Amino acid sequence: MIDIRHLKGSPMMKANLILAGAILALATPAQAKTTSANDPDKIVCKREKRSNSRFTQQTCHTRAQWLAIAEEQKRAYAEQRDRPVIDITRDN
Repeated sequence: MIDIRHLKGSPMMKANLILAGAILALATPAQAKTTSANDPDKIVCKREKRSNSRFTQQTCHTRAQWLAIAEEQKRAYAEQRDRPVIDITRDN
C-alpha cells in the first residue's frame, strides 16, 4: 500500500498515483498467469511443402489436433506395415 500523506503535489497528482497503483495491482495477477508450454488449446501453425509444387502451405491446428493427426498417421502406417502379404505364385 502506498502512503500518499507525505507526498508533495496537487490532489490530482495524488489521484493519478492512486489510479496507477490500482491499475498495476489489477494487471499483475493477469500477467502472473503462466501458460503451459504444452497447452493443448494453443494454436500451432506449420509450413508444409505441397507435393508437385515448390510452394509451401501453412496449416494451423491446436496442439491436441496435431497430436491426433500424428496418432492417426502412425496407426495408418502400422496398418499398412503389418498387413499380411499374399504370395501368389503361378505354376507354368
